[in-house]
Amino acid sequence: MKKLSQDQIFHRFAPYIRSFIYNNGWEELREIQCMAAHILFETEDNLLITSPTASGKTEAALFPILSMLEHRHFNSVDILYIAPLKSLINDQFSRLDALLFESGVPVFHWHGDVSAGSKEKFLKNPRGILQITTESLESMLLHRSNDIPRIFAHLSYIIIDEIHAFTGQDRGEQTRCIMERIARLVGHCPRRIGLSASVGNPRAVADWLGQGTPYETSVAEVKNATLKWRLAMQHFFADEPEKEGDLILDSAYAFVYAATEKKKCLVFSNSREETELVTATLRQIARKKGDNDRFMIHHGNLSAAIREEAEYALREENTSPMTACATVTLELGIDIGRLQRIVNMGAPNTAVNFLQRLGRSGRRDVPPEMMLVFREEKALPNAPLYQLVPWELIQAIAIIQLYLEERFLEESKQREMPMSLLFHQTLATLASGGEMAPASLADRVLSLSPFTKISPRDYKALLIHLLETDILEKGEEGGILTGMTAERILGDYRFYAVFKDSEDFTVREKSEEIGTITTPPPIGDRFALAGRVWEVEEVDASRKLIYVKRVEGKMEIAWPGDRGEIHTR
Repeated sequence: MKKLSQDQIFHRFAPYIRSFIYNNGWEELREIQCMAAHILFETEDNLLITSPTASGKTEAALFPILSMLEHRHFNSVDILYIAPLKSLINDQFSRLDALLFESGVPVFHWHGDVSAGSKEKFLKNPRGILQITTESLESMLLHRSNDIPRIFAHLSYIIIDEIHAFTGQDRGEQTRCIMERIARLVGHCPRRIGLSASVGNPRAVADWLGQGTPYETSVAEVKNATLKWRLAMQHFFADEPEKEGDLILDSAYAFVYAATEKKKCLVFSNSREETELVTATLRQIARKKGDNDRFMIHHGNLSAAIREEAEYALREENTSPMTACATVTLELGIDIGRLQRIVNMGAPNTAVNFLQRLGRSGRRDVPPEMMLVFREEKALPNAPLYQLVPWELIQAIAIIQLYLEERFLEESKQREMPMSLLFHQTLATLASGGEMAPASLADRVLSLSPFTKISPRDYKALLIHLLETDILEKGEEGGILTGMTAERILGDYRFYAVFKDSEDFTVREKSEEIGTITTPPPIGDRFALAGRVWEVEEVDASRKLIYVKRVEGKMEIAWPGDRGEIHTR
């Protein structure tokens, strides 16, 4: 098939897209945008788009799709956009606001921070683009199953952003189940488009994306032609403080403080706990030095207002130099403008983490810049050899060397027997569809693509166990339906997510929400959150609320979970 030229592609775009390109001074389309446009215009294939950060992947997908939908005016969603993070949904199309306004295509957000009024407005007149998380989409299927054929009647495209965050995870398999369940309810299969800057094996990810659809899946891939990075590594011992005048400062944190001064920066940590500690320590140094507090914080347990304040400060070019301390929540494709430097506390867990974090800086022909800072306790003189080795430093060197020499990125492996997901989707199918004959239930669930390796015999054993434990029960007509235990499970909001979650308490200072923690401390105790210390004044256990007042100091905090696995390479 002959490739479309840039001029042919440009003239296939809708007039308002051509105007957008002209008004923004674009002299040509980028390579990834031409590759994607050709596949989307000339084939019916699904498409995986993978190219470096800030290469225009979102435009590569949207320009052809919006052009093909230009003269369609249906009262249903045309494009379903699924993202791994709420913050990504809130931000993703902001730079395209003018384009979308001209198109007349409305964009709706749907996740836990979106008001009930906005959701009701969408439900009355579903159109355009719906941006949503996997968990919110599962909730919609459970509680509004009768509305799904109306909401998605003419759904044409499903875009999965940061697809590498889904593959190889139960959450990704849940997403595929949901897409297939929607396709059944509406009677047709939308095309799928995946976006990522960090894919280890594009062909394997493309195959994953296309499973459960009748289409081939093409790959549009552009790699970094040359690599130009600014990297530095600094190693410190915690018990070797740094003196600055009359001040005695922790040498590692003093280095981070100086490295981020008069710049717009991100400081990444591998956990929420460490992010809290880093933020509190840097703020403490600012107080000791008499400087203004230029530090913000961003992670998943903070209120939407605190997260959005950090995103705004990073994105706006006219704001003063500032530093946001963050977890993976700012690692993905949020548009956060001109960042001058990235600091990483310790080694990233994976090569994908490293590449995503590095890509947060260095846009617009400026090389990306990262400083990796290692802080550890000095081993005792008689310590065994393995305690003398700076393991995190070695891990970071290995990650960088593997990528430089082999372009190595971790590949995600698909689980052949995802039994927990099978249980989850069985309950979801019965909750939305009502009583079913065992054979019909098995046919409906086992035909979902994540369960192709599970035999009818294994599924029968699972159903028998669920009946024996009263999770499921026999109906009057001989079918299977959810039992009392299942109803309690389904009634808990945590059911919408297949990954482990905790039942959190919301922390408030008067009427302002700060964030959430897992376990409420006793009245009078103190804990850290949002890089500050709070004293508990009241606990409302029935409403899961903790009322606090702010106090000075620095403390640690813990959430359930782990740091993730490290690849054997």
